[in-house]
Amino acid sequence: MVLTELITNAVRHGCPDSEAGVGVAILRAPGYLRFEISQSGPVLEPQQIRQRQAGVERGYGILILDRLCRAWGVDDGARMVWAEVPLDG
Repeated sequence: MVLTELITNAVRHGCPDSEAGVGVAILRAPGYLRFEISQSGPVLEPQQIRQRQAGVERGYGILILDRLCRAWGVDDGARMVWAEVPLDG
C-alpha cells in the first residue's frame, strides 16, 4: 500500500508529461524496508497530514504514510520521497 501510494503520487503530481520518468528503489535494512521514489518533474511542497472529512475522497496519502511507516520524508530538493516500513508488523 505504501509503495503504491508513493508511485501514484510521483506519476500524478511529479510527471507532467509522458517523457518524465519515475525511479523506484527498495532497500532492506535490519527491521525495515525503505522505499525511495524519485521523479524528474516539478518540485512540489510536501503536504500536511489531513484529517478525514466527509465527502472528500482524495488527499489522504500522507495520512497512510504516517500511520503505516516508521518514518518518511523528502530528499534531493523534494524530487525524491522515501518511506520506511517496519518488518515486524
